[in-house]
Amino acid sequence: MLSQIPFIFLLHGLISSYTILHVTAAPVQSDIPDALKPRQSEATPHPLDYAPDFSKDPYPPWPEVANPDGSNFTVENWRGTRLFGWKGCDPNAQKIIVETMREFHTLANQEAVWKDIDWDSPAAKEMWGHATEDKKVVLDNVKMQIKQIYEATQQIYDKNWWVPPYIYDPPWVAWRNLWIRVQCSPDGDEANVCGDKPDKPDNCPGGQPPSPGKPTGVEAYSNPLEKYSKITFCNIFFNKLTSLDYVINTAKRNSPAYQNDLWNYQNRARVLFHEMTHLNYFVNAPDSSPYVDDVKIKFGPVKGRKNELCYGPEHVKILANYEAVGKGGFYTQRNADTYAWFAMAKYIEKEVGRYPAEPVVPSSRKPTQAPRGGDGRTFSADDDGSIDPDDSWDLTNDEEHYVPGCEDHPIHSSSTFGATTVNNDASTECPDTNALSGVLYNVFYGQGKTLNIYDHFCQDIDGTVNSKRVVDALGNQRDPAPSGQKLKRTPPPDPKSYDTFNFELSWEKNDATQGCGQTVESCRNAFSRLANSPCGHQGGTQNVLTAAGKITLPNCGSYSYLITGPDVPKPAESDPPATPDLSSDACVECTSTLGASDCSAEDDQCLIDQCKDDTKCQECGIDCNSFGAT
Repeated sequence: MLSQIPFIFLLHGLISSYTILHVTAAPVQSDIPDALKPRQSEATPHPLDYAPDFSKDPYPPWPEVANPDGSNFTVENWRGTRLFGWKGCDPNAQKIIVETMREFHTLANQEAVWKDIDWDSPAAKEMWGHATEDKKVVLDNVKMQIKQIYEATQQIYDKNWWVPPYIYDPPWVAWRNLWIRVQCSPDGDEANVCGDKPDKPDNCPGGQPPSPGKPTGVEAYSNPLEKYSKITFCNIFFNKLTSLDYVINTAKRNSPAYQNDLWNYQNRARVLFHEMTHLNYFVNAPDSSPYVDDVKIKFGPVKGRKNELCYGPEHVKILANYEAVGKGGFYTQRNADTYAWFAMAKYIEKEVGRYPAEPVVPSSRKPTQAPRGGDGRTFSADDDGSIDPDDSWDLTNDEEHYVPGCEDHPIHSSSTFGATTVNNDASTECPDTNALSGVLYNVFYGQGKTLNIYDHFCQDIDGTVNSKRVVDALGNQRDPAPSGQKLKRTPPPDPKSYDTFNFELSWEKNDATQGCGQTVESCRNAFSRLANSPCGHQGGTQNVLTAAGKITLPNCGSYSYLITGPDVPKPAESDPPATPDLSSDACVECTSTLGASDCSAEDDQCLIDQCKDDTKCQECGIDCNSFGAT
């Protein structure tokens, strides 16, 4: 069901009508030589040790790294970004994706985009903010962050990533993140987000209805929060869009009026550019720049007021017209389509010889309140104010342009729990402060961000699924538990002295938010805060860990630990959850709704999802998962 879709970014279509050029071709490469298959040994760090298992993929990774016979196969060949997976992609689709990746790099590799942005150019003023007006002037620090995003996209295609020394993450983390899984609808779109399967959803991902009169179909969507970043391409991407080269050559053969309309240049490479800005790891978000979202704006006169996502050049320019003192570029830098359309406009200037000024958006056409994230959240605490609308302008949309009415990702990377910090609402819990482990908190916490008990766990887990692992005092996975002699209650802070202890580390996600985009850093920070909470400062010396501890990230999930070993008492069990009062109004309404459900008798998951989405069932406190019990 769509309500179960994990963190995804959907690029909703913005399609101009023009002749479609169909390309057919054989796959780039048909066989995978043994020399190119992922290695199983980790004796020496090597990119293939942490590569996905692509041996059963219909096509090999791309770009190619060796000749078919495996020659020229070196470590250096594997340090760039690779596409893999290809689920549901036929040879023609695979060829188009490869072509699009090359053309994406053509857009990203423009010096006018990644190296030397002219902030006084028409494209910059109209898309990032008018540099001549104090309220919209793009701040210098924002300019640097925008440029950082463009520099990152320029490097995605062929940069020799992560050569020693490994400054930010060890190679087993960095190399794993250099892979992008690509899939094609309908077979590669398990949740039918594209809507290409017969049972096309009526609502948007997350269950919300689309904007009135707007379709739900999308061109592509990306998920930056699985173990490997993923992009799924929809039928619209292949059937209604053409290549970058095609739209440029078409424009060159047409009139100045045609050349002047930015809508005429919609193409697959621009779509992929949009998607790439959502891949947090590749664009260094949020460490170097804010997360790139799909910003939502309210605009227009009171009668006919619209609340839409900033897709397409017209909405991008309306967004740039928002005025806020001291926030020049603050909102535009958070919108994926702004990055993509600006890169496209600069390429048109170079290839066609003119800046495409259409659609023209006067400065009076601006949002009526502070722009928000695609999920409706505000970007800062002072974003609640409204401004007087201009009732004079027309809201009629040009129907030839495909603009779906769905939010593109129901759950966001930048939601409640940030990637590098623990928010103020996070709470720690020590179930039994009388049950002490005998382990000093600074053994658990360690020295630096990697020398601790939890670091390997944080590097390996996928935040979108529940995880549990038993490790030793050095963080290495252990199973079964060792046995040995008992330790004194206050041993020295040396991990090797705790060899007879087991540390069970767990992550349990919130099903509704799929974990809010946990990263290696967010996991590290959560366990660090837990060790430095009251759970790590018990006993007479106030430096001993309780046998169990938990930190809850509101709306996201919880991290926890359980220490077992010699003389470690078992924490007292918590009181069992209260039994719901089935006679209450909420429970009666809940059970009545579920009793009338359209879910088939064999589809337990359908009923579970309906229960979790029903506010009365949540108020009742009924265990929705019990409907799946056998």
